[in-house]
Amino acid sequence: MPNHSVTCGYARVSKADDEARNLVTKLQLLQTHGVPPNLVYRGVATGRSHERSGWQELVEVIRPGDTIVVAFLDRFSRNFEEGVRIQAGLVDATSERVGDGRAWARGEGRRIGRPPALSPEQVDQCLRMAQEGAGHRRIARVMKCSPATVKKALVPE
Repeated sequence: MPNHSVTCGYARVSKADDEARNLVTKLQLLQTHGVPPNLVYRGVATGRSHERSGWQELVEVIRPGDTIVVAFLDRFSRNFEEGVRIQAGLVDATSERVGDGRAWARGEGRRIGRPPALSPEQVDQCLRMAQEGAGHRRIARVMKCSPATVKKALVPE
């Protein structure tokens, strides 16, 4: 069975005035480590809360087996214990979403399993929308597929 895992990046700065100089460095580091620019989620927020738009968007699109890359660990968590809690929460969130999705599909009498791949024309449309600044969720609504399918379509081969 082929590996469909995806590597996403997360870049966060604490204050808006840090964004210009620090965010560019983080984005360059993520790209150096093989994270495609269209799969980097970013945010400008304090580290005290994980209720940040970029982080929440990332958590919504990752699936079991995906990898999250951060440029600096202190942008991910404030200490080791918090990092362990975040990791456990990610595992729980992705597992719960998979289970919820399967239960819903069964209840609707739908086929369970990976959705069919997007056609080359649909992939081109996804790429155009992403270049215009549309996020995975918006593209998924237009394409009538999951954000994970969009994410996979946007990964360079």
